[in-house]
Amino acid sequence: MGPKHSHDGGTESTISLNPSEKRRLTAFLESTGSHSKFNRQVMQRLWKDLLVPDLLNSYADFLMKQDVSRKSYIGLEEFVLIYSTLVRGDPDERVDLLGRVIGTRQNSSGQKVLSYTRLCKYLSDLLESYFLIMRHRNDCDYKSWTHLKHPERSNIEHVMSGLTSDLPHKNDEVELPSLGRWLHYTAVLSVLHSHVLGSLYNLDPDVKASIIPHATFPSSKTPTFLDLSQVFYLNSFLPSDNKSKWRFLFSTSTHGESFSKFVGCLSNEGPVLLIMESDDKHIFGGFASENLAPGPRWDQETVFCSS
Repeated sequence: MGPKHSHDGGTESTISLNPSEKRRLTAFLESTGSHSKFNRQVMQRLWKDLLVPDLLNSYADFLMKQDVSRKSYIGLEEFVLIYSTLVRGDPDERVDLLGRVIGTRQNSSGQKVLSYTRLCKYLSDLLESYFLIMRHRNDCDYKSWTHLKHPERSNIEHVMSGLTSDLPHKNDEVELPSLGRWLHYTAVLSVLHSHVLGSLYNLDPDVKASIIPHATFPSSKTPTFLDLSQVFYLNSFLPSDNKSKWRFLFSTSTHGESFSKFVGCLSNEGPVLLIMESDDKHIFGGFASENLAPGPRWDQETVFCSS
């Protein structure tokens, strides 16, 4: 059960937690000194280690607008509105709430639109907040990568621009129906919302798909040119059976440039993700969903796709 729309086009709060989740959330809030009344100060205290500042402010601003009685605080039902809508709401409800969090306007044709630039910033803030949460939790999958490159904001923004490249937009305007269709087939955003918002309310994610795979390297000094935002991007396109764990097989920095060594390391190891970096720092590669094995000729059906 998600939020219901009010007659003015807003969202009428209807709590969507089951009794077990309500008890868990209530116990968590009581342990932090919070109870049934919430204001900006409470949200800041609860979420300052889990969200980047701009996203925390956006969520707090939106939630405090639910204070229609002008009491300077909101109740539990309003407090969980972001979770109940973005995680459990239907597509129209999610689009409506995202528009209200990010901000909408009417274009010259009278259509309600939101800024593509602001949407990309929201998504970048969401992904960066996910990394903050994983670090805060000392997550084992996150830790398996952090002896390498940490996620850089510029890479996070580049990744989110790539993920939204097929979202129709013109003159920095995204029409809400287009956003709804994009959300429908872009599962990775639902997964991100489930993990990030579940963490804000101390609830298990509804969507448990892996965002960051567990990395197995020969040693802590094994090099890679990837950072976690790029790992997230690549992992989002892999089949579900290949999302949870990546095992290092070959690198020219580790194994040298012998082609026979390259073939030997990749042969009969199951599905393989091949990632290469050119001299001018462009990254490209491909994914083989089945076992690779040496043969008398190249398989002409092998497809390498640009990332």
